Amino acid sequence: MIDLEQVRYTYPEATRPSLDGVDLMVSAGERVVLTGVSGSGKSTMLRVVNGLVPHFYGGRFGGRARVGGVDTRSSSPQGLAANVGTVFQDLPARFLTGTIEDEIAFSLEVARVDPRQMPSRVAEITDRMGVAGLADRRLDQLSAGEQARLAIAAAAARQPRVLLLDEPVTHIDPAGAMAVVEWIRQLSEEEGMTVLVAEHRLEAWQGITDRFVRLRPAGVVATGGQTLDDQGEGAELGEVGISITPADLRVRDLRLTFGSVEVLQGVDLDVRPGELLALVGRNGSGKTTLLRCLIGLTRPDGGQIAVRGRSIVGRSVGETARSIGYVPQAPSSMLFADSVEDEIALTLRNRGYADSPGAATPWLEAFGLSSLAARYPRDLSAGERQRVALAAVLSGRPSIVLLDEPTLGMDRWRLGWLGRSLERLRQAGCAILVATHDAAFVGEYASRAVLLAAGRIAAEGDPLEVLRTDPAFAAALSRWRATRQAAASRDSLGLPVEVQPIEDSNADD
Repeated sequence: MIDLEQVRYTYPEATRPSLDGVDLMVSAGERVVLTGVSGSGKSTMLRVVNGLVPHFYGGRFGGRARVGGVDTRSSSPQGLAANVGTVFQDLPARFLTGTIEDEIAFSLEVARVDPRQMPSRVAEITDRMGVAGLADRRLDQLSAGEQARLAIAAAAARQPRVLLLDEPVTHIDPAGAMAVVEWIRQLSEEEGMTVLVAEHRLEAWQGITDRFVRLRPAGVVATGGQTLDDQGEGAELGEVGISITPADLRVRDLRLTFGSVEVLQGVDLDVRPGELLALVGRNGSGKTTLLRCLIGLTRPDGGQIAVRGRSIVGRSVGETARSIGYVPQAPSSMLFADSVEDEIALTLRNRGYADSPGAATPWLEAFGLSSLAARYPRDLSAGERQRVALAAVLSGRPSIVLLDEPTLGMDRWRLGWLGRSLERLRQAGCAILVATHDAAFVGEYASRAVLLAAGRIAAEGDPLEVLRTDPAFAAALSRWRATRQAAASRDSLGLPVEVQPIEDSNADD
């Protein structure tokens, strides 16, 4: 169904290839997960299969890619879309309409489904995917996890022969992620759908995947005794010598209603200098909405938000951003410069820290972005875009940092780097609030946690104790602890961390 032969691809303005001689065959009905470090070429491989590379992105392409026997260079992405469904990493790129029913109906129109059958098909899909209860909400009012479930439902609705998923469950809470993965398994088995997933978090896919294929940097398929730990080295945030003026964030009785839904119901919250407070909860619990209220992108219906004891409710986002740094779930929404270096330099100029050539260099080095300095930010992988957004925000030296799902697109090594970097920020006196579904990250790096449920604080305190109050997070926490214990045992014995062997017919080993 998917046949890649010596595929080579280099993005415009890039100095090195993203894919360099990739061979991969995926049979009809097979479920394959692509794994590898951030920037190894996983998303680019999916773009090759759906034809966006090279038709949309341009650049230099070599080798041959065939999907269902069709050469992707002889067919447009529109032509391939009849048989290839894609769920993109970027949340804003996933939708073309304004409502759940319209989004799924549009997907059915692309597949030329009989209009008379559409109402029943839409109802069946929304019910099966667990999004029927969201029908009265605008798409921009859905949580990231709710949007992710809808995006998968819309892509699968037209029953494509190939389904491409780019980190589809990163924004979904543990219980929802397992439900989505099981639904994808059923679709594949019942309809013979071929599934190709790019993913860093492998635990959820273990039970349904036929094989894992790991990419090394530059998109080279790994064979033999490679490990998941050969990630290279990178600088840490502390090397830029950041200096912060400490500040506390105080929230009292924060309330907000969307339509008939009370999204926030009297939230009280304190974030103190030098702590990393993890905000956890199921999809739709109000985590993202709370962060948007704190930075001023959403105006609450009532309540108080204060920094250093002074109210910031009603201030412009630009004024608030001088003391509060914010990185949203979709980092592309805040990246608009022509290059990675310009993105960071813009913040430095606006904050009055530097306006000279090379001012962004220390930040590029600290965030492992030096080789990407001239690249267009939106062409980067999700993990790379996340690092660019973090560098652009943190270079402004905010006293308070709000991060919404910051582990998106980050491999294990980069995730550890992020945790250590945030610890350096804490030591400098920064107050950090992180909204996340990543139980492992919370258990490893949070100093305190808050569980949000239906717009209310349901639990607060020690991170591990808070995670245990929710069964889904407790199960995810158990999986993390088991993995950590197994890794410690391997380390004590001096054993490598092996990945599942690749069973590709093209592999030598």
